[in-house]
Amino acid sequence: MASEEAKGDAGLPPLPARSARCRIVSSALGRQSAVALGAIVLISLAVGALLATSSVGESAVGDGTGRNQIVLYYANETTVQAARSDNYAALLSILRMSANPLAPEIMNALVEDAKEYPAAVQHDIDQLLTVARRRAFDLAIFSNTLALDRQYLFYRAAAGVVEIGQLPELPGAPSPALATAPLSRPEYFDAALREVGARYPPDSLDVILITNSHGAGDLALTPRVFADLTNVNVPALWAELDRPAAGAGERAVWAAFPGTTKRDYWNVLNEVSRWRGLRFPLVFRQACESGPSSWAEIGAVPSSVDAVAHTADAMLGFSDVDDAAALDTDATGAVRVRQLSVALEKSGIEVDRRPMLWLPLARSALARNYPFLFFLPLAAWLAWQCRTLIGSFRRPYRIV
Repeated sequence: MASEEAKGDAGLPPLPARSARCRIVSSALGRQSAVALGAIVLISLAVGALLATSSVGESAVGDGTGRNQIVLYYANETTVQAARSDNYAALLSILRMSANPLAPEIMNALVEDAKEYPAAVQHDIDQLLTVARRRAFDLAIFSNTLALDRQYLFYRAAAGVVEIGQLPELPGAPSPALATAPLSRPEYFDAALREVGARYPPDSLDVILITNSHGAGDLALTPRVFADLTNVNVPALWAELDRPAAGAGERAVWAAFPGTTKRDYWNVLNEVSRWRGLRFPLVFRQACESGPSSWAEIGAVPSSVDAVAHTADAMLGFSDVDDAAALDTDATGAVRVRQLSVALEKSGIEVDRRPMLWLPLARSALARNYPFLFFLPLAAWLAWQCRTLIGSFRRPYRIV
C-alpha cells in the first residue's frame, strides 16, 4: 500500500495512532522523531520571544460592548447513516480483499470512529445545553445527525427554551460520502451561520464559533472517509494508492469532493460578516491539523475574526477538550472569550490573534527545514567573503 499521504489524497483512512477525530494521521507524526529535538531548539532560539505574544490576552479580542453574544457549536460527526452506507460497505469490502497487514487495523479504526465520535458529540451537546442554561448564554447547535433531518437546536437564554430550527433545503450532495455528512459542505456551513445571524438585528452579533470535525492538511471540515467508493474499480484503486502521494488539487476523480477546505471556511465567514455584520471574537477549529496550512489561507482570514484556536499540525482525541467545561463561567462578553481562550490553552490548544497566525506556519516550516538552518551561519560567512573579494577587484588602484 502507498504512503499515509497517498491514502489521504485518496480519501481513505490510514491507521490512526490513537482514537482521534482526524481523517488521516498527521503527517507531522511521521517526521516527529527525526526533527523534534532540532526543531524545539531552533524554535526556542528563533521565535521563542514572539510566541509569548501570540496567545490571546487582555487586548486580543473585541469587547463586544452593546452586542449580543452566542456560542455556535457545529459538529461534523460520523453518523449512523455513514457507517451503514453503501460507501462504507464498499470500503470495508476493499479492505477485506487487501493483503496489506494494516487493513484489519484500519477497519477497526473505522468501526471505533463510527461508535466513539457520535457519542462524543452527543455528550458535548448535552453538556453545552446544561451549561448554557446555568450560565444564561445563547447557544446554537448543529450536527450531522440533526442536519440529515434539516434541523438544528437554538437556545435563547432570555426565554429559557430550546427551539428546533429548520435548515433550508439545499442542493443534493456531489458524492455519497458528503450525503451522510452534510455539515462537511460549505453550503451547509454558510446556511447554519445565516440561520443564526438572521435571529438577531444586523451588526449586533458576536459568535463564539466551535467547529468540531475530522480534519487534515488543507481540509477544515471533512468526513472520516470522503472518497466515493461505490463505483470505483478495485484494481485501479490499489494502483492509485500505490503511486506516490498526489499534490494538492490532484485527487483522484472518486475523491474529488473532500468537503470544506480551510480557505473555503474563511470565505464563508467573510461572506456572512459582510451580509449581516457578524463578528467572531474566537473561532475554535476543533480538529486534527486545524492550524493554518498555507500563507494563502492566512490571507483569507476575514477582519471580523479576532482570534483563532487550533491544533497547529497536531492530532486531537475525542475527549481532549471539554468545550462545556471551558464555557462554564459566570463571565460574559469579552471576559468569557478570554476565559475560554485560557481554558483551551490549558488543554493544549493554541490560541492566536489573527495578526499572529503566521507563527504556527513559520514553526512548521522551521520543523521541516531545520537541518538547512545549521548552514545559515556558514552561508552568511561565505557571502561576506565573496562580497569582500569582489569589492577588492572593483577597488580602483591608486597610481603614485
